[in-house]
Amino acid sequence: MNMQALDALVGKPYRFKSNGPAAFDCWSVTVAGARQLFGLELPDPGAMLAHLHDADACARQAWATGQWEPCKPQPGAILAVFDRTGAVYHIGLFINEREVLTASRELGTHVAPLMAIDATVFGWEAFAWRP
Repeated sequence: MNMQALDALVGKPYRFKSNGPAAFDCWSVTVAGARQLFGLELPDPGAMLAHLHDADACARQAWATGQWEPCKPQPGAILAVFDRTGAVYHIGLFINEREVLTASRELGTHVAPLMAIDATVFGWEAFAWRP
């Protein structure tokens, strides 16, 4: 993993529907991180967010391609965070088995320990992108 690329993504402000590099939302920092850290090309956040307004809708559209499959937490896997209804409300990128690159209104782009995310949500699942 390219640590310089990770350092360049961390510490940016959160801005809904922003695609970087000055600011990100959770989907766009996941896409940028996947590309820059792992060479993975995920669905374009700009095209998806142009007509979708929440993480659940973005995730459902992306997963409709059939190119996502459940996996164990691993570098490059996508973290999908669910609310009590089962809707996806947050997305992140595993940088290793225990930490996730993500963005929040409060902290901007940052690396969060999985335990911190796990303690605050109803459930989560890891998914691998298979182009």
